[in-house]
Amino acid sequence: MSSFFLFSPSQIRPMKSLTISLILILSFGILNAQKFEVLTGDLITVSDAKKFNVEFEYASDLKVNNKSEETYIKQRADKKEKIEKGSGVEFIQLWYKNRTGQYEPTLIQQFNSFNLDDSQVTTSRNFASAKYTMLVKTNDINPGYANIFYVQAGKIEFDVLFYETAKPEIILCRVKTKIRGGAVADELERIRSVYGNLGLALSKRINRKSLAVK
Repeated sequence: MSSFFLFSPSQIRPMKSLTISLILILSFGILNAQKFEVLTGDLITVSDAKKFNVEFEYASDLKVNNKSEETYIKQRADKKEKIEKGSGVEFIQLWYKNRTGQYEPTLIQQFNSFNLDDSQVTTSRNFASAKYTMLVKTNDINPGYANIFYVQAGKIEFDVLFYETAKPEIILCRVKTKIRGGAVADELERIRSVYGNLGLALSKRINRKSLAVK
């Protein structure tokens, strides 16, 4: 399994360029296994885009490990607090802070890192002048598992919707996918790696659609 060894703001450490390169190279092995189920429309309708505005949404009934998000977070925080005082509170803070501070920037970064035959489609936040918007909705999180003997990668179910930025009520394309991340020890890093892999997988698919219509 590939992985992105990415850390929360309080945990970031300098990384060697060689390590980063190896991680990115290995990540492509996962991408071929990612499948997108088209629920509405076709990506061909947005294939003329060179840049997307991107927005993120988390389902109101978001499930984590087959539990409500609130229940899961409380149980994990209570467990951590028993082991080390203060660690439970820190976990809760990072759980939400990492969305905008880590997961979403990682998706954008990895999306923008991919190009195919000199064709590159990019994305960024608050790009109001972009013709199209890509909405990434997180529906279900399996954070994976780790102990001293075994590490199981995380997996997240997403809906990705595409629409004209000026007409958000008209969905041009909607796809559903489950993306697997890296098998790393830290739970929040396993989640972060999923967002990175989704960014790469989306960019790969969209770039291919763009080339197909040229």
